[in-house]
Amino acid sequence: MQTQRPAGVTILAILAFIGGVLNIISGLVFALFLAFDPVLGGVWIGLGGVMIVIGVLYFLVGWGLWNLKPWARTVSIVLAIISLIGFPIGTILGIIILWYLFKPEIKAAFGVGPPVMPYPPPGYPPAPYGAPPPVVPPGPPPAPGYTPPAPAAAAPVGELRCKNCGAVLQPGVAFCPNCGTKV
Repeated sequence: MQTQRPAGVTILAILAFIGGVLNIISGLVFALFLAFDPVLGGVWIGLGGVMIVIGVLYFLVGWGLWNLKPWARTVSIVLAIISLIGFPIGTILGIIILWYLFKPEIKAAFGVGPPVMPYPPPGYPPAPYGAPPPVVPPGPPPAPGYTPPAPAAAAPVGELRCKNCGAVLQPGVAFCPNCGTKV
């Protein structure tokens, strides 16, 4: 079952596609039009080639974000960390992207973190927090031939009963004749 892509991830994927297009166009401009410079022509060709490669990589990251691939989230985190040095706009955007990509529901969308429980429908109480209670398996069945002692009936006034098994005791007896418990 495909997880629904969060809107913020869609925006990041579209921005990666746009960044890829801009890098490829810039690389082509540098490689094709500035290559005729007699002094720095080779430098412009090299810089254009690097920008084209970066543009293709941005396209790959955009595709990975669009398809919720975990590696694309990791690469986006690395790119956001690198963008932190671009003060002030790169720093602000990098912080926002890092904060967004580390949200539990975004991690869960990429299959990295634990799944996030959906909100209950209106009218239902929210689920309790914490781990579910442990499931205790039923105990072993009683041994064959064993019958538990019957609950003690209310003794008539003046009648003595054993506190352990509930048997009627004769006056002056020190031990229960039924179970052997000291009276």
